[in-house]
Amino acid sequence: VEPIAAAIAGMLDEYEHRPVYTVDDLVGAQPFVPDCLIGVGGAGELAALVGERLGWPARIPAGAVVANAVGAAVARPTKQVTLRADTSRQEIRLVEAGVKLPMAAGFTLAAAKAAAHAWLLAQTATWPDAERDTEVLWCEQFSLVRGFSTTGEIINLGMQLKPGILSSVAAKGGW
Repeated sequence: VEPIAAAIAGMLDEYEHRPVYTVDDLVGAQPFVPDCLIGVGGAGELAALVGERLGWPARIPAGAVVANAVGAAVARPTKQVTLRADTSRQEIRLVEAGVKLPMAAGFTLAAAKAAAHAWLLAQTATWPDAERDTEVLWCEQFSLVRGFSTTGEIINLGMQLKPGILSSVAAKGGW
């Protein structure tokens, strides 16, 4: 119970001390305070003990013992790629694939997003699920300066197929 409670408290503390990037985050920040602990899988009594240790009520939903298995069975598969581009070297790398691609002149952030999107679609073309929406997970772009002159740009982005549900499941009962 103690290591689990300490890990949860550590994650919450890390979340509260994350970097602030906008004025709104700084001015309007609200602390995240959980109001309960939900136990799934084989958690049962363990969730109750951890909840008690953290001072939160524990809830065990109906079907909790099979929740992880159901989630795995209905989750849409996803795939991720990290693209790193250096326009001064005319180099694009798809990190997970270990692939280096040629770069067209005038390569931009929009072109980087299109390249990552195209790669994800090509890699998953034979997957039976027809859903192929992608989303940018993170992105950064900055200029390279050498000898007081801008020599190019670095573009880094992470993109994935959007996670989702392949089919719905109904459960009886409630909390």
